[in-house]
Amino acid sequence: MSEPPTVVTPELEQLAGSQEAEGLLDIVVELEQDPAAAQSVEQMQQSFGRMRAPVDKTILELGGTVTDEAWINHTLRARIPARGLPDLSQLATVRALDVPHKLEAD
Repeated sequence: MSEPPTVVTPELEQLAGSQEAEGLLDIVVELEQDPAAAQSVEQMQQSFGRMRAPVDKTILELGGTVTDEAWINHTLRARIPARGLPDLSQLATVRALDVPHKLEAD
């Protein structure tokens, strides 16, 4: 049997490993997208709301906060305790957990 795909990027795993369990991490949460919802902006926004609800709840339960959102690409930014990564990575709607990356012009 094959192993499930890794949700936490190696860069975030390394950062989390260097933090105390209660140390806060700035993370980017990439959510699954519903292909059927890509028909209109309203449907995409509603789909994003459905996908993020359990993630928001888990982040708050872990003692973290959602700091930003981008419905257009189904991502959230959050601050969570390092100990919370395993719980967050187990959610069905979470596709990837990563560190924020600075955008640079080509």
